[in-house]
Order: sequence, then structure tokens, then C-alpha cells
Amino acid sequence: MQKAEHQRVEFVKKTQKAIVKDFASQYAGVKTIKFDKYLINPMGHVAFIISVNGYTDNEHSISYTVNDDGSVEMLSYSTIPVKKGKTKVADIKVTYNTDEEKHPHG
Repeated sequence: MQKAEHQRVEFVKKTQKAIVKDFASQYAGVKTIKFDKYLINPMGHVAFIISVNGYTDNEHSISYTVNDDGSVEMLSYSTIPVKKGKTKVADIKVTYNTDEEKHPHG
């Protein structure tokens, strides 16, 4: 694995773990979190799309971004399928995804 690729994968994993920790600290009843491919928009911001408890429809789409200081914050959501509260990270089945969604050029 190339060094740059290794660094990218490590950054993505670290960020996704921070997202799980952040989400779990705010919501109760989280059983699963699944990461979709992450996106990099034209402005250079990274968006991580997550599915919670198996809800994959647009109505339950939740995305996070990474701030300049490396912290994560919820970027957008429609309906969150769990209530405010807390969930232990160890109790959540997480499916990580280090793949980038490639935008077609043109």
C-alpha cells in the first residue's frame, strides 16, 4: 500500500470512529451504524454519510463533516431514527467504509 493511501485510510478510519463516538454520545437506542462511501465536494469539504439502525432511505439520511481542527460535526439530517440520549459505543455494530465516492469528471 502506498504511503499516501495508507494515510488516507487511517484518516478515514479515525474520522469514522470519531463520528460513531459523537453520534453515540447524543442518541439512545443506536444498534447499528453503517458508513456509505465518503464524498469530497468541490470546495474540499469531506462528507460522511451514515445509516442508523438500517434506515437507508433519503428521509433518514445523516451526514457528518470534518472541521479544520479535525473535529467532526453533523452536517445535515432529515429524520433521525433514534431518540436523544446516549448509547455505549461498544454496543453499536459499526460497518466502516474507507472508499471514496468518485465524481464523474466533465
